[in-house]
Amino acid sequence: MLLGQDAEPWVGGGTERETERETGGKVLGLEAPGRAGSVGPGGVEEGQDLLQEEGVADFQKIEDLESYTFTPFKFEEVPTRGARPHARSGHRVVCSETAIYSFGGYNPETTGPHRESRFFPLFQELWKLNFATGRWKQLPLRGDCPDKLASHCANRYDQYLLVYGGTSVPFGHESSNELLFCDLNSLEWHVFPTQGVHPQRMYGQGLVRNGMDVYIIGGTTGHQYCSDVHHLDLKTGTWTSLPFTNYPEPRYRHEIVFHNNILIVFGGGTNMEAYGLIKLPAYDLQKKNWTVIATQGDVECGGMFPAPRRCLSLTHVGQFVYICGGLGSQYVAYDDLWQLDLTSFRWRRMPTDLPQSLYFHSADVTPEGKMYVFGGVTGEVFAPERTNSVYSIWLKIPSLKEMCWEAVLHYAPWLDKVPSQNLVEAGVPQDLANRVGDFLADVG
Repeated sequence: MLLGQDAEPWVGGGTERETERETGGKVLGLEAPGRAGSVGPGGVEEGQDLLQEEGVADFQKIEDLESYTFTPFKFEEVPTRGARPHARSGHRVVCSETAIYSFGGYNPETTGPHRESRFFPLFQELWKLNFATGRWKQLPLRGDCPDKLASHCANRYDQYLLVYGGTSVPFGHESSNELLFCDLNSLEWHVFPTQGVHPQRMYGQGLVRNGMDVYIIGGTTGHQYCSDVHHLDLKTGTWTSLPFTNYPEPRYRHEIVFHNNILIVFGGGTNMEAYGLIKLPAYDLQKKNWTVIATQGDVECGGMFPAPRRCLSLTHVGQFVYICGGLGSQYVAYDDLWQLDLTSFRWRRMPTDLPQSLYFHSADVTPEGKMYVFGGVTGEVFAPERTNSVYSIWLKIPSLKEMCWEAVLHYAPWLDKVPSQNLVEAGVPQDLANRVGDFLADVG
């Protein structure tokens, strides 16, 4: 069953325009825990104790909050509460309707107990950020968890997190060609059984999934780069090496899009060079050969194209592809956001930037069209700093129901203190109440 199912219509008892003066300090008829006259799950005293938790005691009154405004195509930093992952790069994230999951990563500057881990400076960690509560949760690792933890590939298929490839440290000393998966409900990891002609053990590959078909392109051993194309049939577990002619420059840390039975490659490069985005290598799955797609520049910016880059992020939303950040050939880090229309292959420089330049970051988009960016390297290339900041941006207009839910969370950030049944009784649809209950189950 897909996580993105149609949900029942919004039937909540309030709107984003309500203020405390209009509702008596309530949202959907619910009061913030610990306020005078409010009764939390364990009574007034328990509610007041809850307000002493980190990040909860500072809840503002509703009239003190800025009005909620839905704004597409604008990056915003996502405020998070409680424990959070260390800053990292080389990790991968995937999004569901309710959360972002981050696996792996690298940071040689980490301080604290993690330096004693046998995986240091890598992170054998799976983290989950609940969108409704703004809280990170480190999830337990069970079963055959990957141990090649940098520059791997990741993809979400239903309730499964797929992880392929990756490297340990020193980079390239040990790499992987295994596909592993984690059931995000049970948190059990398994090795996906495969047969056939396996790809070489590498890291920094590009991966894209179309239904039950997984395609891998390129990668590096740490010394050599390739542009080989492999296909994995998830129904049979069979790997196939796909033939090709006129192959493009070998590369790593690129991204791939599946479009009209063609695999389109964006960016990438080697440790010394970044490849351009004016002419995109494209592998035709029917003809089994490589070709080149010539793109068009942004007419509103004088025909400008995005600069060459590797270590970028890419998301695919309908007919549009979005790339952001990355590292150029002259060790220039980027903070820009570009859109490519797959019907015209025309680039558009979006009128917003990341709050900071990033590369070796990771991004994914929710089914409703909100992109989340986590982690990466920022600062000077020769004095890198890693971050654990989270940024989000709406890449399309979501349903009115989703906008209303965002407004409710804006005015009532304390909803993670309210049992989901109370939310349902207040008029919140069950699937939205479950998003908050999902966090309560995580910490229970």
